[in-house]
Amino acid sequence: MTNRKSSKIYTNEKEPERKLFLKNCLECKTEDNDYKELNKYLVRDNIDHMLIVSLILIFISISKCVCRMNHIWYSDAGIGMLLVSVFYIFLWYFIKNNTIESMIIQKCVYITFWILVSVMELKYLNTELQDYHTILNYFIMLFLITGFLITTIQNTLLLILADSFIAIPMIADNPTIDMDYRIYSSTIIIIALISILIMIFKYYNYIKDKRAIIAIRTVGEVDTLTNLLNRRGFEKKLTELWPLLRDSRKTIMAIMIDIDNFKSYNDTYGHIAGDQCLKDVTECIYDIASRMTDLVVRYGGEEIVVAMTEGNEENCFEVAQTIQERINSLYIKAGTQAMYPYVTVSMGIASMIVNNTNTIYDLIDKADEQLYYAKNSGRNRIAMNHICVEKN
Repeated sequence: MTNRKSSKIYTNEKEPERKLFLKNCLECKTEDNDYKELNKYLVRDNIDHMLIVSLILIFISISKCVCRMNHIWYSDAGIGMLLVSVFYIFLWYFIKNNTIESMIIQKCVYITFWILVSVMELKYLNTELQDYHTILNYFIMLFLITGFLITTIQNTLLLILADSFIAIPMIADNPTIDMDYRIYSSTIIIIALISILIMIFKYYNYIKDKRAIIAIRTVGEVDTLTNLLNRRGFEKKLTELWPLLRDSRKTIMAIMIDIDNFKSYNDTYGHIAGDQCLKDVTECIYDIASRMTDLVVRYGGEEIVVAMTEGNEENCFEVAQTIQERINSLYIKAGTQAMYPYVTVSMGIASMIVNNTNTIYDLIDKADEQLYYAKNSGRNRIAMNHICVEKN
């Protein structure tokens, strides 16, 4: 078997550096996608916890109102917290029904919820210190924050320490408290530190669990050889994207790319060299196509699909030409039975307007038809609307 490195000629001395750069780009893309997935989990779970806390606060507020009516409770009835909780339950409903889809807005919703909860609970703490000389409200607030808020270390420190530094002066400035305020202050500091440790531990375990879930799912959605999406990942992405394309009646385009005479390459140099050839080709495709779309897919074997939702057919054709030129410039020696001395690709381009009656597979079939036409016309060609363009 011929050594893989000897079968490839680099026309540019910096080609290995370019490949390393592309590899780093793919890894950065994966890390960026993982971060986005983690952020989605974090926002989703915090929104769900917001609902639970709102229900708990509604129960507490209603209990206060009932006790006040029966002359058992003389402090604040908690009407303000009741209204805040009901308002955020409505927001939770709108988010779950996809009326509010923006992740940034959803994040702002649960952050403002916790800020308001802290402000209201500190207000009640100040009132009840005067009436009952109790810091029970502070314990309730810390219990809710520790049990239901998932956030970073910085946010944890900011929220809990801010609440504690506000609560301690309240006790110090309250002349009605008989007990030494230093005992109350020490209690608050200890509880605050314990809460911070619990939240940090909880956050790290949460991130660890979610990363494991993402890793397991990614194994099933990403091709391990090329790091591109596989069919399963492609279908998942399009399931999310298709309703938006359909509603806006956007045009989606696809480039079906196939390495010419790839079987001959494997027969000549072996399957290990064939895998390396496929990686080299897909790196070129990703380097160019990823500027226009995230949907670069290893559809099967040596077939790669690039799906584009922005631009027009002319832009799509320009991308295909750039891919073809870049792959030809690699000068990877072809197999003994190939038509050309170096590895080439054939491409088929198709487009359609997304509506209620078609699917992505209709577009793939059209692109595959154009690819078949390009191969039958002599390979190393780009076909669109049954017109072929040959690369000299």
